[in-house]
Amino acid sequence: MILTLSHDDTDSSEHNSNNILLNCISHAQNDMDKFSDLRNFFAWQRCASSRGHMIHMGDEVAQPMSWYQRFRRDLSSMDWSLDNSTSLHGKIQECIRDLNHLYILYPQFWQYSEENYSFIYEYGPNLVIAYHRGIHNNRHIVDIHNFSNRGYKSYDIPLPGSDPNVACIRDAMEIFNTDHPKYGGSGAFQNQQVGLIRNNERDMVFRLAIPPLATIVLEEYLS
Repeated sequence: MILTLSHDDTDSSEHNSNNILLNCISHAQNDMDKFSDLRNFFAWQRCASSRGHMIHMGDEVAQPMSWYQRFRRDLSSMDWSLDNSTSLHGKIQECIRDLNHLYILYPQFWQYSEENYSFIYEYGPNLVIAYHRGIHNNRHIVDIHNFSNRGYKSYDIPLPGSDPNVACIRDAMEIFNTDHPKYGGSGAFQNQQVGLIRNNERDMVFRLAIPPLATIVLEEYLS
C-alpha cells in the first residue's frame, strides 16, 4: 500500500476551492485546529505501515489556492512565498521536513515494512491509537495518534503483555511531537519524561501528555 496525496485528490476546478487540502478539513473551527489536524495527518502518513508516501506539490505548505487555479492565473503552481515563512504554512513545511528526516534516521519505520508493525492500543471514544514500529539497535519506536480535539495532560497507554519485548523496556523518551511550537503547535503537551508504570514483569503502562489533534513518537530503550 502506498499512502499518497495526488493532484487528483487536491485538485479544484478553476473557480472552486473546496477540494484543496486545507479546505478538506471542514470540521475544524479555526486555522490552528486545521493545521494541527494536517500535521497529525502527515505524521500518520509517514509513521503508519506502508510501502511508500507521496504528497503533491503545494500540499507540504497547505497552500490556500490549488496548483491548477494558480496555473490558470499564469502563476507558478507552487506558492513559493510560503516556503520557509514564519506563517503556519511555513511551519507545517518544517514539520514535514522533520518527519522525512525522522523516517530516514530510524530504520524501524522501513527496514521490514509491514512486518515491523504491531498494534498496541485503541480507544474509540477518545480517538487515540498507538502502535510499535520495529526494533533497531535494541530501540523500539512507538507512534501515538490523537485524532480528537481534546488534549490530555496525563494519559495511560497499557502495553500488551503478549509482547515479549515489553519486559525488556527500561526507558522511553519523546523524539517527535507535532504539537511543538516550531511547527505551530501549542507546546503545552511536551513530554520531558515519559512515565513507565510497571505492575509486574509483563504489565506496563506509558503515562504521558497527549496533545489534541497530534502525533507523538517515542523511542523505547530495551535491555
